[in-house]
Amino acid sequence: MPLAVLSLVTFNSCKKDETDPVDENKKPTISLTPVSGTYAISGSDTTMVFEAITSDSDGSISLVRFYQDGNILSTDNSAPYKIGKSSIATGQSFVIKAVVEDNQGATASKEVSISVISK
Repeated sequence: MPLAVLSLVTFNSCKKDETDPVDENKKPTISLTPVSGTYAISGSDTTMVFEAITSDSDGSISLVRFYQDGNILSTDNSAPYKIGKSSIATGQSFVIKAVVEDNQGATASKEVSISVISK
């Protein structure tokens, strides 16, 4: 009598799990200086420099965009990511926002609120 061999083969799907955190692009990080606050200026202190400190654990930084009160001021494609805000007058208040974008398109942002008084 001939022997019959029965084989059971199971195939798992090779489709990538869209929720797999291993391949997920992590957002870059950003901090912005100076921090929110009230700053005293004299007649000759009319420029403030804002710097975005960035990092990306799974890639590189492509650019940083700087905004004042929602209006774009500049785009910086290389570190150090800085912008000078000139013509600052006492009594002025404004918000500076920096948005960092990594090489895979992920973004993060930080904003600071600035109030200016006289020395």
